[in-house]
Amino acid sequence: MARLGQAHAAEDEDDHDREAEAAYRQGLALAADDLGLLVSYWELCLRSDSFDHPHRAKRAVTLHQRIEELAPPGSPERGRVDAAVGWAGRGYWDDVVASAARG
Repeated sequence: MARLGQAHAAEDEDDHDREAEAAYRQGLALAADDLGLLVSYWELCLRSDSFDHPHRAKRAVTLHQRIEELAPPGSPERGRVDAAVGWAGRGYWDDVVASAARG
């Protein structure tokens, strides 16, 4: 489910974001404590436009709290979470600059 959600999220279009969200929610219904799914879904929610998708922005707060419970600072799991969210919080222009630097 995480890979399917990531593939849809990578397209960065509303239709794909809806599909990504559905994949993450299905996966979390089966494995509510899966850090990979939680972090991937959290990243999607962080990147969503809070004006167009306020429910995702609100969900990011809840997901972050759950991630903190499962992977508290200093835990081995936390290192994995921190590595996975290194890009979180970057804006559109940060992505453009990073893409230009790679090119």
